[in-house]
Amino acid sequence: MMKSKSIIGVNMLKLGERDPALVAACLQGAVEAAERGVLDPHVHAELPAEHLPDAHVLLAEGGTMGKLAVRW
Repeated sequence: MMKSKSIIGVNMLKLGERDPALVAACLQGAVEAAERGVLDPHVHAELPAEHLPDAHVLLAEGGTMGKLAVRW
């Protein structure tokens, strides 16, 4: 099978302008699911923004399992 890799971005500002109630409901649902322990994402690493080049290398080399977060 082909390797499944993606970098996904969502423009919440545009969606919020069009349908703020939808964004609020989705975010509230995500918060509630996290509080109930339903969401349990595996976070490979959390890097500060200064290490963004390192994050790119990790992703490019396939050196991550789960999510790679960059803290701004």
